[in-house]
Amino acid sequence: MMDRPVIRQITARDLTFSYDHSISRRPVTGTPADKFPLESQVHGVKDIAFTAHAGELVAIVGPNGCGKSTLLRILIGELRPNSGHWKIDNILASTLPRTAAARHLSLVPQMASAPFGYTVQEIVLMARHAAHAQNSLMPLGFE
Repeated sequence: MMDRPVIRQITARDLTFSYDHSISRRPVTGTPADKFPLESQVHGVKDIAFTAHAGELVAIVGPNGCGKSTLLRILIGELRPNSGHWKIDNILASTLPRTAAARHLSLVPQMASAPFGYTVQEIVLMARHAAHAQNSLMPLGFE
């Protein structure tokens, strides 16, 4: 397996992400929509700031719906923040190709099921192997 540089620091400043919910809160009974206005934006995270250094154990804790998963989805590049920024070793994450960030960051969802009894470590290693194999095919023109 290829050695990759170790991330020394991840920094986030003023990260905010809102889900756009254009969902009417009107009950099924047919009450006019103006009595139940549309809920247009729901904050997933608001003004998050942190610094995590290499070797630190960082926990993201909070009640259901407070934005823990949303924050993680921002950090792996699945969501883009509405405002604020985050950096990997002082490089704005928004300027990195997703593949570059994916070499260092990954997420295993808490409800993921492991086929055939694989451990989390084995699944992560398989994904890294697959990514490495895909990158080695790129010079041959396979995309």
